[in-house]
Amino acid sequence: MTSQTLTEWTRVLTETVSERTGDLYGASALTQAVSAILALHTWADVPDDLHPNPKAARLLIKAHKKRQADAGRRVKKSATLDLDGCAAMVRQCDTATLVGLRNRLIVVWSVWAMTRRSEFADRVLPDAVVVPTKGMRLFFASSKTDQAAEGEWVSMPARDDLLDPVTAYVEYRDALAAAGITTGKILRRIDRWGSVGDELSAESVNDIIQFLAAAAGVAWDEQGNKLTAHGLRATGATLADEAGASDAVKRKQGRWSPHSKVADGYVRHRDEWGGNAMANVPAVPAPRGPIQED
Repeated sequence: MTSQTLTEWTRVLTETVSERTGDLYGASALTQAVSAILALHTWADVPDDLHPNPKAARLLIKAHKKRQADAGRRVKKSATLDLDGCAAMVRQCDTATLVGLRNRLIVVWSVWAMTRRSEFADRVLPDAVVVPTKGMRLFFASSKTDQAAEGEWVSMPARDDLLDPVTAYVEYRDALAAAGITTGKILRRIDRWGSVGDELSAESVNDIIQFLAAAAGVAWDEQGNKLTAHGLRATGATLADEAGASDAVKRKQGRWSPHSKVADGYVRHRDEWGGNAMANVPAVPAPRGPIQED
């Protein structure tokens, strides 16, 4: 693809309505599309000097984003949870059943490993390693920011509560083994009779999270944002930030590139009033006089 073709293709997309939303594609979707085109050229071993230059396409996307903002379109973000909300979701999982054990693992690892639903669905049993007295290590063979598929290990420290990533995994893994499953994908389809099927899709991961959130009464936040699988990834980033984790440590845990600005958007400042920048500005000691009206 030439630079001119990429630019024109992007221009057409800015005027194209999404079948899923019924609205024009947003800037984020267009940015991902351009990135996908560039990645395809890399994977196809196209010489660097034949790669399209995305500068003009990105300028079109920037202008498109501004037009949408001026027209009143706002970027939608998933709701996030505090620890109590995460615990409420886990309590909806019947750990006497294989389905409940799987669903608990989905909630717990989505938070502590800050997983994308697609990369979670792709994990296989050898990717998970229990480190005695320490916690869990989970291997990600590739990710959105690891297109070369060099792989990366993510650690999840053990906890002494119902959100412990080790207990969530070991109990589910042992239940899978009892059902004859010792290889292949970690997340599996399970029918109402407890029969284990093939892999669980990324869409199903999101459906399960939304089902548990609704059952726990945490499906929506005060601003009307709905909790999704992406929201649990942001929950992990937010909890880490609130616990004092550095930006570098958060980016490593979430598998963002070291200098990513995108990662900053995953940290949600939930205390809108107490944590406001102006909340601790001292009050004027003198009493206020009566309001004078013209």
